[in-house]
Amino acid sequence: MGLEISGRLTRKRISRTNDYEQAGQRYQLMEQWEKDDRVANFVTNISEATREVQERMVWHFFMCDDELGLRVGEGLGISVDDVRDLEPLKSQTLS
Repeated sequence: MGLEISGRLTRKRISRTNDYEQAGQRYQLMEQWEKDDRVANFVTNISEATREVQERMVWHFFMCDDELGLRVGEGLGISVDDVRDLEPLKSQTLS
């Protein structure tokens, strides 16, 4: 039999002040080859989406980490100026 865990399961809303911080920290901890692979995968997959979706995704990447946003944007032909004025989504509260 596998690992057994006991305890009490609870559901509780956690207070989040920055939805992008953890993703940005993870990106910053990656080795350079991991960053390169991640960016290449994002560019390849997002390039199939509409321009509007591409811009929104680049905006999200900038929210995580400037380098990530710049690199994915460059791969898609989208600059920081293209996404600078995008509003947060209705469900988002940015800090």
